[in-house]
Amino acid sequence: MPKVLLVSGFTETEINSFREIQYSRVLAERGWDVEIRTSTESYIWKYNRSKLKSTFPSRNDDELKSKYGITISRSKPLLRLSDFVLLPISMAAIRSADVVHVIEFRQGLSVVYAALAKLFGKPVIYDHEQRGDRHYTWLHTLDSFFRRVLICIGSIFPDVVRHTVIANRDHFIRNSWSRKGKLMFAPLAADERVFFFSNELRAASRARLGLALDDKVVVISGKIDAVKRTEEAARAVRDAGYKLILVGRMSDDVRKMFSSYGTESVIQLPHSPPAEVNALYNAADAALFTTFSISYWEALSTGLQVIVPRTQFSEMALPDNQAILFGSEEMFLVPEEQYKPETDVYDLVKQALHHRPLQLQSRTTNGSFLWPARAEELLKLYQSLCANART
Repeated sequence: MPKVLLVSGFTETEINSFREIQYSRVLAERGWDVEIRTSTESYIWKYNRSKLKSTFPSRNDDELKSKYGITISRSKPLLRLSDFVLLPISMAAIRSADVVHVIEFRQGLSVVYAALAKLFGKPVIYDHEQRGDRHYTWLHTLDSFFRRVLICIGSIFPDVVRHTVIANRDHFIRNSWSRKGKLMFAPLAADERVFFFSNELRAASRARLGLALDDKVVVISGKIDAVKRTEEAARAVRDAGYKLILVGRMSDDVRKMFSSYGTESVIQLPHSPPAEVNALYNAADAALFTTFSISYWEALSTGLQVIVPRTQFSEMALPDNQAILFGSEEMFLVPEEQYKPETDVYDLVKQALHHRPLQLQSRTTNGSFLWPARAEELLKLYQSLCANART
């Protein structure tokens, strides 16, 4: 049985959308032996700027182990500063693997594992997610410089560098020392066991939420904070006559802003499990995202329309009939992540909805955004690298 070692500083088995969880599941279902080396830490640092509460990352470890035979090896960090984390290194795990797949060089840990894997002659795959530098404060500028150094060193080792959006690729190229690793566009996907569309579920969910048949509803999900400019965009949606559903982790300052909207125009819900998020996507007519996340694919897989920033990536990767695009890439300091201070997100979303009002559409599950379609691509990549390593 071929074995893959997945290395990531943070793995949240409670959050199905984490790539480590889905990579592990789809590979285990296809006969691979999977080991995850990770920390005991929440991906939300206790000193995070939005004052979000830490999660319980190992909550569903036992379920993954018992159901899929996945090994999850967690270690207490030797050092952690924000996303940077160092753990004890397992040489045995590297030696026993056929492929070593590491996540985010900015974490530091992945650089060490990639270097050692290459030393042992193992194929190395690297997933690069960062889209650009952060400059909210001088500490962020210093942190961004440190991240660039880690990416520069780490770039020496991968055989393949996978990126999920164009900005990921461009950021890696700008900061890499070596570009010998093949660059590969590899978008993530939604969990097919959870995300789907059903007319019956839509009707039941709208009835439960007290929504009328003719209400046009926009859902906002995920981590909602001021930096993402979510409230500005949401206000434009509300002022255009649409009702809002908010679901996810929300910073206190943004929660106060939304509380002033009144219950007639907004339904506020706490962070919810994926099945409930799917029910809300079914109930809604569109989803609003001001920055890119895996939630794009989850919403699109239910046939939902999305209101998202206009970028090279969104114009290339999103189906025109499901995407309402606002603004332009010039409104970002970091594409799809950090807006320029002067950007008027409210006005840009208002203009987009004026030119293309939300229209009710017939819907069905969109399988191209689900994991089975992506799993075969990942499996073929592993098989190819293993075959090359043996020759």
